[in-house]
Order: sequence, then structure tokens, then C-alpha cells
Amino acid sequence: MATTKKTGTKVRGRAAKKAATKKASAKKSAAKKSAAKKSAAKKSTKKAAAKKTSAKKSAAKKSTKKAAAKKTSAKKSAAKKSTKKAAAKKTSTKKSATKKSAAKKSAAKKSAKKSATEKSAKKTAAKKATTKKSAKKTAAKKPAAAKVRVGTINVPEHQANVDATKYRAMERALLRVLPRREPGLTQAEMFEAVLPHLPEALFPGGAKSGWWVKCVQLNLEREGTVIRDLRARPLRWRRL
Repeated sequence: MATTKKTGTKVRGRAAKKAATKKASAKKSAAKKSAAKKSAAKKSTKKAAAKKTSAKKSAAKKSTKKAAAKKTSAKKSAAKKSTKKAAAKKTSTKKSATKKSAAKKSAAKKSAKKSATEKSAKKTAAKKATTKKSAKKTAAKKPAAAKVRVGTINVPEHQANVDATKYRAMERALLRVLPRREPGLTQAEMFEAVLPHLPEALFPGGAKSGWWVKCVQLNLEREGTVIRDLRARPLRWRRL
């Protein structure tokens, strides 16, 4: 019996030992699993943190790149604007310089033209003065032209001395063209009719012939050689 009890005690001891070993092994296994879980959790946390850090770094890099790109773009834009502004200033300066140069040239041309005109005017004045002097000298050398005293029927008391040669030439021409019969000639017709009968040397191209026609006509009226028809319109003249 005692032996049986001993044997039973040993068996129980072994079983208890096995149970304890199993329990210890289970605890160890549980501890290992827990440690493995904690390690996995730590790794997962580290991985997540690493991802987060990587994402932050990536976002920071992108942001930095974007900012750098914007800054570069802004610099380029500013450089372009500056270049355009400089080019515009240069163009404006060139235009201004061209205008000033053109204005100077124009002023110089005008000045030269004015100077040339003044010189020409001086030369012309000098020529005129020389011609006048020459004419005076010639007139001084020539004998004084003969004069004839004439009057006018319109103002009987008025008389004047005129060139005798021109007066006689016009008198001959006028008496030659004036008819003795009515209706006579109008003033315009007299002016026209005498031209072919005037000496070219005294009346070149009929110069001043109109004045001489009136001078002779008024004097001949005063003398009674020519009469006017007061009834006619326009007035007409004829010889007696």
C-alpha cells in the first residue's frame, strides 16, 4: 500500500511537473506571441511613421519645387518685362533722336534756304541799284525828251506836259481809226483799234496804250476835234 502510495505520488508529481512544464511552455509561447505582436505593432507603427515622414518629405519637396518653379517663372516674367521695357525705352530714345536729328536737319535746310534767299534778294537789289544807276547815267547823257502841253474836257483848267513823241504817235493812230459818221467807237473799241497803228518802239506790245488813248481823246475833245455821243450807252466818240 505504501508502495502504491509512493508510486501514485510520483505519478502525480510527474503529471504536475508536466502540467507545470506545459503551463510554463504555454506562458512562454503566449509571451513570445505577445512579444511578436508588440514587435509587429512596433514595426507597423514605425512603417506608418516612415510612410508619413516620407509623404511629408515628398509633399515638402513638391511644395519646394512648386515654389521654386513659381519663383523661377516670376523671375523670367520680370526679366521679360524688364527686357521689353528696356527695348521700348531704346526704341523711344531712337525715335526721339531721329526726330531731333530730322528737326535739326529741317532747321538747317530752312536756315540755308533763308540765307540763300537773302543772298539772292541782296544780289537782286544790287542789280536793281546798278540798273537804276545805269538808267540815271543814260538819262543824264540823253537830251531831255520834247514835251507837249495837254488838257482835258472834263477839267478844263487842268493841264499837264507829256511826252510829245508818244502823244503825236497816238494822236495819228486815234484820228486814223475814229470814223466821221455815227455811231462812232466805244472806249473799248478805240483801245483795240489803235493797237495795229502804234510804233512798237514807243509802245512795245501795246504797253500803256490805254492811258495814252484817253489822254489824246480828252485833249482832242477839249480842242473840238473829237466829239462824244452822250445819248449812246456805252458812250461813243467820232471825229468832226
